[in-house]
Amino acid sequence: MALDKMAIVHAFTIIIKTTTMTSVNVVVDGGVDHRANATTAAASNKMLENGSKGSAATGGASTATGSVAAVSVPSSPMKSASLSSSAPSSQPLSAASTASSSSPPSSPVVAALQKHWFMVGVVSVIALASWYPPLGRRGGPLMPEFTVKILAVSIIFFNSGLQLKPRELRRAVMQVKLHVLVQSFSMLIVPVAMAVAVAVLRRVAPSIHPDLLLGLRVVSCMPPPVSSAVLLSKVAGGNEAAAIFNSTLGSFVGIVVTPAWLLLTIGVSAEVPVSSIFAKMTMTVVMPLVIGQTVRQSVAGASRWKLPFSKINSCILLLIIYTTFCDTFSRDASISLPMLLVAISLVGLAQAAFMFGSFRLATLPRFGFTRSDVVAVLFASTHKSLTLGIPMLNVMFEGDSRLFYISLPLLIYHPMQILIGSTLVPSLRRWVRRQASV
Repeated sequence: MALDKMAIVHAFTIIIKTTTMTSVNVVVDGGVDHRANATTAAASNKMLENGSKGSAATGGASTATGSVAAVSVPSSPMKSASLSSSAPSSQPLSAASTASSSSPPSSPVVAALQKHWFMVGVVSVIALASWYPPLGRRGGPLMPEFTVKILAVSIIFFNSGLQLKPRELRRAVMQVKLHVLVQSFSMLIVPVAMAVAVAVLRRVAPSIHPDLLLGLRVVSCMPPPVSSAVLLSKVAGGNEAAAIFNSTLGSFVGIVVTPAWLLLTIGVSAEVPVSSIFAKMTMTVVMPLVIGQTVRQSVAGASRWKLPFSKINSCILLLIIYTTFCDTFSRDASISLPMLLVAISLVGLAQAAFMFGSFRLATLPRFGFTRSDVVAVLFASTHKSLTLGIPMLNVMFEGDSRLFYISLPLLIYHPMQILIGSTLVPSLRRWVRRQASV
């Protein structure tokens, strides 16, 4: 059976739904049911509109639910509880409620789209990519090899240079524990864990194509990419400077470590284009970052520019997702649907396991990381580079019929890491902000 684009879209749609449902309850929020909190918040707001008696009841509800007061009243939970429990404060709250109720209510559909516009965008660009992939594929009219790989990535790091304070960059360089954890997890723990998992799969599921399992081990040996880990860390409120440092460092470490792992894994040596990697990193990462820092420090008021950096970065991320899936859907290869689903399932489980392990390690008290540090570790330590991996595999297996099956896990891993990361962004952002507001 030929590769079915709609089957891939359906599979990734299931991943979006599953990740969105579980990201708050399992990975980030430790099982807190925010739907119950939202229901209680709605009830609390209704009580506020009924006067002082409702305000007192709301105070009790906000105290019981912890984070409800932050939703129903724009203040901290403790302040909301004290305000709603006192008689004098009930009148201003009631007046505010009346003023709010007098404004024309927005459509529920419009409100939902405004709140979840990014996830709607993710689904939309994937559907658009499946409809006409030649538009955004490599060599297509949009020229993603320039507009995305160079221009968009340069904009990301220029924005980073413009926003980051010099002391934040210096602090990031000095976070030795964070760097050691990220690089060790990415280039040591992940390859070893994948080797063990593949050995187990070969015993318990011998029907899985052996070259597919070999491809899983190849994925684990790849260094982190620069753009996706940094961008996801940035939009999720993570330690952007630490993500930049570790993604860049990981790319250089991969020049030495990745060929060594591939030699041990496959028994074939690999040549890494060192000069082109250095040139590309300089052009797309170092120079835009330096220019952004120069503008910040030399142009009066540049540090106070109120530009919509978050929206810009989110739109760039949607562009990256779109062109990535255009490339995925453009690959003309024959593969059975069961094997495709097996590959997607294995890669998805591997990513979930790696992200869970990275998250748990980074949140250990012994490291003392802030939540923004944890977000940077989460993405920088689990993402893998397609840009370095595919050219390397093409050289190593040129003319080999096994090339597609070996490269398939990497082809799936790349869009899936962006997709899963994108679904986690809203929950991670709320998680980071809760610590900042304490």
